[in-house]
Amino acid sequence: MKPDTKTLYQLSLYFISSVITLTFFLAVVDNLWLSLEWWGMQIGIFALSLYSFLTLRQLYTHGRTWPRRALLFAFPLSFSHVLLDVPIPYAVGLCAFNLLFWYVAFRLSNRLVKLSPYGGPSGYL
Repeated sequence: MKPDTKTLYQLSLYFISSVITLTFFLAVVDNLWLSLEWWGMQIGIFALSLYSFLTLRQLYTHGRTWPRRALLFAFPLSFSHVLLDVPIPYAVGLCAFNLLFWYVAFRLSNRLVKLSPYGGPSGYL
């Protein structure tokens, strides 16, 4: 079953917004607690991209809803941008930008479950 153009658009938009959101979370965690080298950040971004792809597959192909709940638990991390040592307007701007992409990923996750070619939400997880 080949998805139509609208579905492909939503799939790609979910993937991009979830990767951007999780990368912002990784950047804040790195700045506050980890202090990773550049190669550690590259490995982290690769792992986050892989995680976003796997959640996309779980949402669309299998109709599972656990990635939506995982995004909901990650919501408070958006406000950790205010803890960074940057001017307040930049911190608020980063927080708003991250919340925008988080909101897009959160809203699209439910639509992808409904668009699943194998039915609606699955009973697993």
